[in-house]
Amino acid sequence: MTHEEPDKQSQALSQKIARMTVAEKIKLAMTGDKEARSILIRDGNKMVQGAVVQNARLTDAEAVQIAKMRTMDEGVIRHLATDRKWLKIYPVKVELVKNPKTPLMLAIRLLPLLREADLHQIAKSKDVLKTVSSQSLRLLSQKNSNRSASGLRSTGGSLKKAMYTTAIVTISDKGSKGKREDLSGPELKEILRKAGYRIAAYTIIPDDLTVIVNTLVHLVDVEKIDMVVTTGGTGLAPRDVTPEATAMVIEKEVPGMAEAMRAASLQKTPHAMLSRALVGIRKETLIINLPGSPKGARENLTTILPTLPHALAKIKGDPSECAR
Repeated sequence: MTHEEPDKQSQALSQKIARMTVAEKIKLAMTGDKEARSILIRDGNKMVQGAVVQNARLTDAEAVQIAKMRTMDEGVIRHLATDRKWLKIYPVKVELVKNPKTPLMLAIRLLPLLREADLHQIAKSKDVLKTVSSQSLRLLSQKNSNRSASGLRSTGGSLKKAMYTTAIVTISDKGSKGKREDLSGPELKEILRKAGYRIAAYTIIPDDLTVIVNTLVHLVDVEKIDMVVTTGGTGLAPRDVTPEATAMVIEKEVPGMAEAMRAASLQKTPHAMLSRALVGIRKETLIINLPGSPKGARENLTTILPTLPHALAKIKGDPSECAR
């Protein structure tokens, strides 16, 4: 067989596939050989791409290449990023984190599973999402802090707190009475924990001005929490009083962070302009209002997540210049 014959066979297969219906392509994608899969994975139809990933004969090397592809449908990338079979393959995890098509929160959840060498590479890369590179830096800093803490323990030195403490306050009349499951609070806990924050408190309280004020004051003045994140009560309903309570507690407002969250949300829904959320500082604690819906809370927190370490450091008195 000459070198040209395999090329002719490949061309013939490509032409044959091009004449197939979508249903025929899907069937071949799920049962075909490696050559067929290599053609079908580049098909413009996301159902065909998804069928390739479900092929029982898909190899580890193919999964790695798919995880790299920036033309891949987000649903296919999401499938790889949530399938335990493929997440056991370390290079797949690395490529998923690097790929801008990977949903942001899935990429952030995978970051703590990567080795330091890969985190360094991702932190320096201009080809990954900015939030992902920022979180890589945060994780590297956390690992260094943990090593320093371990050294202090072994030498009997004083141990500096390695993580910022965070309290999550869900504000909901129904939630506080057990009539509605809190979905936002647990999701925020997971996001912040993955980002390296220590969840020191989590509570559900009613939409009551006095209760909200007292809760915030206690968390800041008594518990000495570094960051308090509220979810709920930021809209226009008569019982939505979280911003009013926050305004009574904070000593400085940080309008840029609240504006950034609204601006990011406006790209997805015009209802974002109805948010009255505040961000502010009381003593050495950052207080952040987020929407009550899980989607809104997640998206808003993700927007400001890269800025939080720097903001908290400044609140604690970091003397370094912001431009550096």
